[in-house]
Amino acid sequence: MAPKRLCSFTDKLQNEFPFIKKVKTDNNFDVQCTVCLSTFSVSHGGKTDITYHMKSNKHKIAQKAALTSSKVNNFFTPLKVNDESLKLAAKEITLAFHTV
Repeated sequence: MAPKRLCSFTDKLQNEFPFIKKVKTDNNFDVQCTVCLSTFSVSHGGKTDITYHMKSNKHKIAQKAALTSSKVNNFFTPLKVNDESLKLAAKEITLAFHTV
């Protein structure tokens, strides 16, 4: 009986499943799901291994939690550096320096 050929994680799979990343650059078999942080191998089934993982309870729960949770970036305003904000920062630093 001939040895079975192992499947590897290809760029095509990366494009199809953007939430799956390689664990190591020298290993094309082990991958990690960025949704639930599970590590698994795609060496035996390739795409089937990924779809099987997507049906797992851990992945479904993590995906549901990610959809209902707000990202931290939504609570902060983007940093805009202008002359007024630099003057304000200088005044705050001066106040902190003089109170010590």
